[in-house]
Amino acid sequence: MAPVDWEDRWSTEAQLKQLPSLHGIVSKFSTMPGVIGMHGGLPPSDSFPFSYFNAGMSAAGHGPADVELQIAEPQLVAAAQQYNMSAQGYAPLVSWAHNMVASLHQPATLLQQPNISTAQTADTAATTSSSRSRGASEPIGMQVVMTQGSSAALDCLFRMLLNPGDPVLLEEYTYAHVVEADLLPMRCELLPVPMDSQGLLPAALDALMSQRAAAGLALPRLLYTIPTGQN
Repeated sequence: MAPVDWEDRWSTEAQLKQLPSLHGIVSKFSTMPGVIGMHGGLPPSDSFPFSYFNAGMSAAGHGPADVELQIAEPQLVAAAQQYNMSAQGYAPLVSWAHNMVASLHQPATLLQQPNISTAQTADTAATTSSSRSRGASEPIGMQVVMTQGSSAALDCLFRMLLNPGDPVLLEEYTYAHVVEADLLPMRCELLPVPMDSQGLLPAALDALMSQRAAAGLALPRLLYTIPTGQN
């Protein structure tokens, strides 16, 4: 299978996005002796108010705590109060989530991802993110990105991949909020596909695509599908 040319897949909005122009200039001087960097919004760790965290956890979800967790290691306490500089999310948390998904679901697109410990700094994550933004070559496989929630993640994806009015494939029973809050405001053409208990019907999908191609209509740019449960 030929690799995907993402330059043809980005929306107009996505193609217009650029990295901050001042970032590279300011970064050159941020580590110079005697320079107090206030540009990045990263306060020094000795200014943080919390010195440790305690949490009690109940196996039953209520009642007295069965397990108590304390985080007192200075580097971990500081990381919990500092801004995250990686677009993918806090690196140790992303690594944990990646391993959890790999263990539970074993996706076909799984690639080995190095474990990132809490001892690694935000600079490591930022360097990794920067190399990707410069187009560094890497295998394509399952990746995990931390977001504020599914609605925020879908909104970002739709804006990066769709232009107003684009046709979109979706299951005939789908998540109403996505349709009402994202796709309809973008004036997308919705193309529902029949399904059974196993999901989309391949024959129905093929027929829909063939009919549009024969009629000279634009083919869908995106398929929105729900793996489990049509809420």
